[in-house]
Amino acid sequence: MTQAPTGLDVANETPVAFELFSDVYAMQASMSAEERRDTGLKQARLESLLKERGVVDNYKLRALVMSIMLRQRALELLVQQGEARGFTLPVTEAGTAKVHRDLFRCAGEESLVSIDGQPRFNHESFQRRLLSYSQPMGNA
Repeated sequence: MTQAPTGLDVANETPVAFELFSDVYAMQASMSAEERRDTGLKQARLESLLKERGVVDNYKLRALVMSIMLRQRALELLVQQGEARGFTLPVTEAGTAKVHRDLFRCAGEESLVSIDGQPRFNHESFQRRLLSYSQPMGNA
C-alpha cells in the first residue's frame, strides 16, 4: 500500500516560477500586518491570485497554494536565521525584509526538507543554487 503524499512531497513536485513568487509577495505586501497574520485570508487571496492567472484545475490550485506557503515559510526561516546575508535588506517597521530576486528564484525551485517539524531548505544545496544565479559583474 502506498502512502499519501505529504505537503512537502506536493511542494517538491510543484516548483513556483519566479514571477509568480514575486507577485505573491507583492500581493501580500499590500496587506496590513494583521491581514498577513491571518493564514486563512492569505490563502484565500493566494487562491484568487492563482485563479486570476488562469489556474483552474483544483489539484494544481491546491498544490501551488501548498508549495507557495511552505516555500514562504522556509524562506522566512532562512532569512531569520541569517542564512541569506548579502541578499537581504534590514527588516522594515512593518516586520518585513526586502530580499534579492535570486532568493525568490531559489526558493521557488529548491527542494524542501522537514527539520524540527518546519519546512526548510537544505543549506548547502540552497547556497550552491543561489551562487549559481548570482552573476559576476566584472573583474577586480
